[in-house]
Amino acid sequence: MVQGLNDLRPQILHFSGHGNSSGVAGDNRKVSNPAGRMISFDLVAQALASVDHPPTIIVLNSCESSGATKSILAQADVLITMRSSISDVAASVFAPQFYAAIASGQSVHSAFAQAKMAVELASISEKDTPELLCRPGIDAKKLKLT
Repeated sequence: MVQGLNDLRPQILHFSGHGNSSGVAGDNRKVSNPAGRMISFDLVAQALASVDHPPTIIVLNSCESSGATKSILAQADVLITMRSSISDVAASVFAPQFYAAIASGQSVHSAFAQAKMAVELASISEKDTPELLCRPGIDAKKLKLT
């Protein structure tokens, strides 16, 4: 992850997959004989703090990721987490609409609202699972990525 942050300097860092209130699941990137382990939110925060250009937005599209708020919000302007468990369907509906809105020049606030609406339109009762958090002084209604 750190090498990717160094080389690519992404504006958004997105984790999608399994997680809990303490961290996200990682893997060894092997197709044969895969292995996984939990990566704590504190360790993710350390990685983000160790680069000169951390992402503006961190998206933790995994169950119970709101546990990351204390660790990670200090490292990014915006943090999107999930308050509780989120189904694969809800997670996979949320992300494409969020990024489509960002790519269309919408503010982070509007992109988040559209993504929540997409979850509701899919007839999923999880529209209130995603939460948008901003570092003090950051207004998601004014924040647009270029």
